[in-house]
Amino acid sequence: MYSSPTSSLRQQDEATILASRYRLDRLLGRGAAGEVRLATDLQTGSLVAAKLFSSPERTRPVADSHLARELLASRRLRHPGIAAVLDAGQTGAVAWLVMEYVSGTPLSRYTQASRLLPEALVLRLGARMAEALGHAHAQHIVHRDLKPGNVLVDLASAKVKLLDFGVARIDDGQATRTGMTLGTPAYMAPEQLAG
Repeated sequence: MYSSPTSSLRQQDEATILASRYRLDRLLGRGAAGEVRLATDLQTGSLVAAKLFSSPERTRPVADSHLARELLASRRLRHPGIAAVLDAGQTGAVAWLVMEYVSGTPLSRYTQASRLLPEALVLRLGARMAEALGHAHAQHIVHRDLKPGNVLVDLASAKVKLLDFGVARIDDGQATRTGMTLGTPAYMAPEQLAG
């Protein structure tokens, strides 16, 4: 059974407050490592996205590793096509990242036959993703979990934002042991599946 990370955070006036600064609002998404919530930065009034990692003791090293990789990647990645990490920390049993809030829709919404996008738009979105990935590769970072759910798109402007560098390979690939495969198998390149 999934346990929400917010259950171990401080409640104040019926709102959950993270690090005495971020008021957590609605759920934006949930994944294997935790959940992402829309939040308000109480110091600036701006909307942000808070990614909360909470895991049982037996899987905490995995969640901590994902957080550490995203933090390390965020220090190198400054590109309009990659969501920026603004803050990070640990509150009780919950590790967290605060990222820029990006309005848009996960690209996964447009992978169904009835919702496929026009070819010209797909090419523009693909070129923008390639530019963002090119920037990451120039910084010696390989995403390793690029899939439609980790790409937000704004169709009106053809903007894209890559998300979730939690299993990225940075420089020497120390995030994985020999023979260990990370990512989503359905979206992996054959050579990645083969190790």
